Amino acid sequence: MGLPLAKQLAETKGGTLTVHSTPAEGTRVRVALPAAGAG
Repeated sequence: MGLPLAKQLAETKGGTLTVHSTPAEGTRVRVALPAAGAG
């Protein structure tokens, strides 16, 4: 439930959430949000 909620929050703020998983190495979660005052 946590990742879908985080993705929705990021998108609401104009950002993105991406997940990249590599077997035997782990999972990387990236949240990108626009800088304050941007746009």
